[in-house]
Amino acid sequence: MKVFLIFIFFISGLMTLYAQNIIYPKIDSAQQKRIDKSIQNGIPLFFLSAEIWYDAAGTPELQIITKNISEKDVDAYTIQVYCYNNFNEPVNHYLKGTNVFTGISQDKLEAGKTVYLNDEWKLYGYDNTTKVKVYLKKVHFVDGKAWIPKDKKNTLIEGKSVY
Repeated sequence: MKVFLIFIFFISGLMTLYAQNIIYPKIDSAQQKRIDKSIQNGIPLFFLSAEIWYDAAGTPELQIITKNISEKDVDAYTIQVYCYNNFNEPVNHYLKGTNVFTGISQDKLEAGKTVYLNDEWKLYGYDNTTKVKVYLKKVHFVDGKAWIPKDKKNTLIEGKSVY
């Protein structure tokens, strides 16, 4: 019982660190400039980071930290992910024959808030992925309106394996 309580206490403390931005670093001045530019371009979401992790079976998992930089709450967004290996060669899905993965998040993201733990996608079929280029494809607001980028390059974040 003591071990279980210690484990719960540890997890609770870890979650508090996440909430206080201690584990994930604060936004630096260069990142703030990119956020400001995104706001000027009318982009509602900003990707703070993208990382590739692997589950116990070796399947790559994409984790993105997303900040809502708009003045409206978001209830969904889609991403387009281009998968690559360490040689920067496309990693094509073994059935689809393309290195493009499309994902959706339908978790509510309030205006000005950042999501740390919810945005994760398993890249089934893209097993050799170690690097990604992630683009914001579409954003849906709680008021029913949607936003689509005029130039997807403005929404790019590149990520890589943490191993």
